[in-house]
Amino acid sequence: REDGEVRARIVVGTDGKVVPGLLEFLPDSDPTLAERLLEVLPQWRFRPAERVGRVRVRQLVLVTVRSKDRHTSVDLQPATRPEG
Repeated sequence: REDGEVRARIVVGTDGKVVPGLLEFLPDSDPTLAERLLEVLPQWRFRPAERVGRVRVRQLVLVTVRSKDRHTSVDLQPATRPEG
């Protein structure tokens, strides 16, 4: 395993799964880790976001995966919409 970092914006659907095709890698993401992330994302499950009244909604999430010294960490945060 190589050291590196990949950051991507994904959309989590109302079913808790990553919505296919709604993924954007941020600049400077490690291409090898990006490929690995593409392989595992369909297997990930999330608790769907909810609005008032417990209505499930899609959510934009920033995923950061870091690999260093044979250890991998994953950070998930609500993401802001890209400008433009």
